[in-house]
Amino acid sequence: MSYASSAVKFFQLVLAAVLVILLPNVSAAAPSKVSETSFLAFPLAFEENAGQFASEARFQATGLGYNAFFTANEAVLVFPVSPAKFASASEGAVLRMRIEGMDSGAKVFGEEQLKHTTTYFRSENGAPQSVRSFARLKYKEVYPGIDVVYYGNQGHLEFDFLLAPGAEPDQIKLRFDGATKLALLDSGALLVSTAAGDVQYEKPFAYQNDGGKQQEVAATYQIGSDGIVQFVVGDYDPSQPLVIDPIVGYSTLLWGEAYDMVVDVDGFTYVTGQIRNKDLPAGSGYQRSLAGVADAFVAKIEPSGQKLVFATYLGVRKGFSQGVAIGIDGNKNVYIAGTTDSASFPTTAGAYQRTYSSGASFVSKLNATGSSLLYSTFVNGVQASAIAVGQDGSVYLTGGATALTTTPGALQGVAPGPSSSFVARLNPSGSAMMYATYMSGSGGDVGRAIAVDNDGNAYVTGTTKSTDFPLRNAMQATLRGAQDAFLAKLSPSGNQLIYSTYLGGSQLEDGNGIAINEPGEVFVVGATASSDFPVTPFAFQATKGYPGRVVTNAFISKISQDGQTLLYSSFLGGTWCAKCHETSVRPDFATAVAVDAAGFAYIGGRAGSPAFRVLDSLQPAVHEQVHIHHSLPFVAKVSPSGTRLIYSSIVGERYQDKRTMALGVDRQGHVYALGLDPIASDFNLERRHPTTAGALLNSGPANSHIIRLDTGPFPTLLDVFPHTASMLESFQMTALVQNVDLGGTVVFRAGDAEIGTVQVEAGTAILDARLPPGIHAITAEYSKDGLRSPPVYVSVDVK
Repeated sequence: MSYASSAVKFFQLVLAAVLVILLPNVSAAAPSKVSETSFLAFPLAFEENAGQFASEARFQATGLGYNAFFTANEAVLVFPVSPAKFASASEGAVLRMRIEGMDSGAKVFGEEQLKHTTTYFRSENGAPQSVRSFARLKYKEVYPGIDVVYYGNQGHLEFDFLLAPGAEPDQIKLRFDGATKLALLDSGALLVSTAAGDVQYEKPFAYQNDGGKQQEVAATYQIGSDGIVQFVVGDYDPSQPLVIDPIVGYSTLLWGEAYDMVVDVDGFTYVTGQIRNKDLPAGSGYQRSLAGVADAFVAKIEPSGQKLVFATYLGVRKGFSQGVAIGIDGNKNVYIAGTTDSASFPTTAGAYQRTYSSGASFVSKLNATGSSLLYSTFVNGVQASAIAVGQDGSVYLTGGATALTTTPGALQGVAPGPSSSFVARLNPSGSAMMYATYMSGSGGDVGRAIAVDNDGNAYVTGTTKSTDFPLRNAMQATLRGAQDAFLAKLSPSGNQLIYSTYLGGSQLEDGNGIAINEPGEVFVVGATASSDFPVTPFAFQATKGYPGRVVTNAFISKISQDGQTLLYSSFLGGTWCAKCHETSVRPDFATAVAVDAAGFAYIGGRAGSPAFRVLDSLQPAVHEQVHIHHSLPFVAKVSPSGTRLIYSSIVGERYQDKRTMALGVDRQGHVYALGLDPIASDFNLERRHPTTAGALLNSGPANSHIIRLDTGPFPTLLDVFPHTASMLESFQMTALVQNVDLGGTVVFRAGDAEIGTVQVEAGTAILDARLPPGIHAITAEYSKDGLRSPPVYVSVDVK
């Protein structure tokens, strides 16, 4: 028996406004009163036809900027339209995606009925008629053994081909009536041009689960001379399904050099950095034009990546200023930490320090619209590198210090060396330090990342060369190499270490990023050159990719709430080339980490080693032939147990020294990665990884970018072991839930028959069960979203 499930992603259908911008020959529709953000809050609904629209359509759906009608054998796309305007098939441009040669007896029906209904009145005195809507639409047996399922994702239409045992993907043939041109882009995407604009189908990325590991399967489009589009699928294990994850939600360039980003729960991104030109569209901002040679800047971007909420410069005449870290509070006020060389940098009345000393940092607070400076203060004697905002609006800082003004009763009131790490907490009004303390040994240390919990405890990581770094309840009590990472937790008053520990092997480590989850467990990422860096059993990468003493891999370590136990710890990186010099090489390192509510961790950083470990990557791995100082940004996703790499993806063209600077996750599980090329002045994603349609900034020289990565069509994945058993043996079914909601249950099914229901714990649900003889399609459905995993086929023998 054989089985394959070829999941084909339909990339974004563009909004009406985007089509108008790209194609001046199309007249603009009236502005919609329905905001895109509010529209995205509702699932795409497939409404059955009960006589309210043309008889040949079985179902209809309205998405962002388009209508879709589904007949017996095709999907009819009508665009552009406004979300507030329910157009008929006679309006706008029409693109028909026909499943060529499909079985005339194929049945079409809705799945997962939605709670709401739509009521129609046929005439003034006619009885009202309620019409059902569904979350999914299935065409059963369009070819022998092949189903098609349509569904929505954030207002965009997507579809899968599902192949049963023995079915072959080369049966699938698509014809696009209404298309003026079909073309394959360098990225592998399929571009379908129409009279009103272009529709882009993303290059399919497929993978299979093989012994708990994901194996990528090649999948591409092929355009025939007759205009028929087919799918070419590479070698794969026919007993396992193919899955697609991640997909690009949006990709946009940014102004200036962006150094840090924060994401709120709704997916708005806030960015800070440095800009040297007048290109920033800061018309509504606190400072609307460039003041100095280089200014700090702040920008807020909508979840779609297509619109700017506000932007502002922040600088002073003839000065050099830059924002290095950013945070937000519950009211969406924005906090920026940075550096300036000017005593004239704007400060506010009553601020903590209004007098400048050389090399000072600053902390500034903007209101939620970016139009007003609520406070701004110098913090002298320090170089701030990271910021966190507490629930009360107080600001936590870390970095390096040479002349910190410590507070009475400080944990460490005097600098132990010429350059030391520090932690400080600025009160909510910006008028005084609640505490300011060194936290360092005498060897030269620096804090690089900080996080704060709901109780006001601060968590700090960084780099130490000190054998006398202050420790308490240490998990690792000695400096093992010349330089280790450190992790420390400070009390809300800042006068007590709750715990503090080294983290490293016998060579060099850097601690670069930190995140905490709701229980207070800590995630630390960075770089390690140590082959003996502490890793845990069953880590997704148990050994360093290259044994050289200087060459680094990234690492991620999850530490228990009390700081005493490694819950998981793993390398992430590739090999090095024999011809490359090892002197001061840092090919792979992690710079940022984020964690979602379900416990999945996301790592961002720089991939520079040949054969950097990729899994289900949007782009190929790094190649040895490229110069050693060139690198690529990467984003990776780790399972809650730390034993499994969900994906590890390259997200930019290798041209200069690019890296992921910051990560964020919204409540829907979308991952936002801020990338920076600090060397090149003409970084442009259009070279290999193009900006998406309607991107906020899609051309011109730019050093920075944001990419949003979304999960694929299956937020719940399934492993079943073994695949063949007797009726006396049990199968172990493991559902891996990627939804960010906590709790919930998973229903395991064989076909439509329920096998059992299991509570989700740490993103996982496991069920052992026996099955009757035959071939069974096993699925797992998560209660929080009602979505099923791709099926895994198992065979049960009579014996």
